[in-house]
Amino acid sequence: MIWERLSQGRTWLSQGAWRWARREFAGALEAAVGERERAQAAEGVAAAAWWLDDDAEMAERYEQAYRSYRAVGDVRGAARSAAWLGNGALQLHGRHAVAQGWFRQGRRLLQGVSPGKEGALLTLFEGVAARLRGDGETAIKHAEEVVAAARGLGSSDLEVQGMALSGVARVDRGEVGEGMRLLDEAAGAALAGETEAGSAWIPGCYLLQSCVQARDWG
Repeated sequence: MIWERLSQGRTWLSQGAWRWARREFAGALEAAVGERERAQAAEGVAAAAWWLDDDAEMAERYEQAYRSYRAVGDVRGAARSAAWLGNGALQLHGRHAVAQGWFRQGRRLLQGVSPGKEGALLTLFEGVAARLRGDGETAIKHAEEVVAAARGLGSSDLEVQGMALSGVARVDRGEVGEGMRLLDEAAGAALAGETEAGSAWIPGCYLLQSCVQARDWG
């Protein structure tokens, strides 16, 4: 029953049905008896809460997932939860120091294993943090690392997000031509369904920001 609810919750997440996803994951969390089940259910609730703008539940459930993943020795799950906790602290509250603390914890957890998607996710969020503090050079470096890692991992979602971050950071630095080219490519890929439901809007949002900044409405 729990695994069925987890599976259905992931299906709803992939379709962008956040409220339905949260309901399924919450039911699985209530019924969970082991730490692994509890971790996966809490992570699912947190992911849905992020897109429902419920930042309090998002943080609470990602912290719960982090603890449960640590309890069962799942360093990837714990690192993924740390990455999202850092991203939430950064983008929802502007707490750069807290965000960096979570990112560093995620990095430590991945020491001794291949970085995988979790490492690429951390790099992506570190790049976003760099851009928000005005360090475009570091943002572009991280974005390019994400694109390269994503291609090796076969993750079109992370590749498109990395491309979009590189594009908007380049426009910030005055590299309008190359930046807009990357953003156009990323937005086209998102429209073609190459991203997950939750990140499909990101290239378009960056593209709009950059069009306003560059006054490019062509």
